[in-house]
Amino acid sequence: DRIIPEIDFVFAGILTAVIGKYFSMWRVAKTIDTSENNIPADKEGGGSQKKSNWRENVPTNAFQRTLLDGHTRPTLSSRFLAFLVPIPQLFRAGVMASTVGYGLTSALISLRTMFLPSYVAQTSPVSVPLAALYTGVFMAFVSNIRYQLLQGLVEPFIDLLFDKLARMGEIDGIAGSIARWRIWKSIKASIIVGVRWCNGLLGSWIAIAGMRALKLQKLAS
Repeated sequence: DRIIPEIDFVFAGILTAVIGKYFSMWRVAKTIDTSENNIPADKEGGGSQKKSNWRENVPTNAFQRTLLDGHTRPTLSSRFLAFLVPIPQLFRAGVMASTVGYGLTSALISLRTMFLPSYVAQTSPVSVPLAALYTGVFMAFVSNIRYQLLQGLVEPFIDLLFDKLARMGEIDGIAGSIARWRIWKSIKASIIVGVRWCNGLLGSWIAIAGMRALKLQKLAS
């Protein structure tokens, strides 16, 4: 019942979420050109090496067991830094995504008003700068923590649980065949997809609730 009256908010929110998600993926996992032409000079290599070494001591997830070398245990301080390191990139991603999402929506609303002057919007205009700032802070902290927990604790727990079930099945002769192993794998994959989907819904609900609480999204009086 609320989707049609708040269609402007829905469109802006979906656009912002899609842009933010894929921009974050590009920033975090972008391809690096390692050709000789892009290797820094020796005189600049010292600072780059120090920066690289500093980053190598910070896990990509605060809850992972080892660093990328596969055997070094992260320290407590490096686990804390794992929360802090992505904050600038996530903040920029949120600001950029919201600026494009709400900015484009605002432009489309202006065009709608121009060509359909009789149409009465049931939503109040959203401040694009405030929405961008809010989304940046939200992604830097709320989304950051949610995905750290999801990928660092929840998904590894599901993996561990199903690995144990598969081993128990092999011992008891229940899942000894390749076909049954594939069934276990499919069930595990389905559960992980469902958990990620629920995590996305939770994030959307928190984001919308926050915007309403701060009066960034409200119906026209």
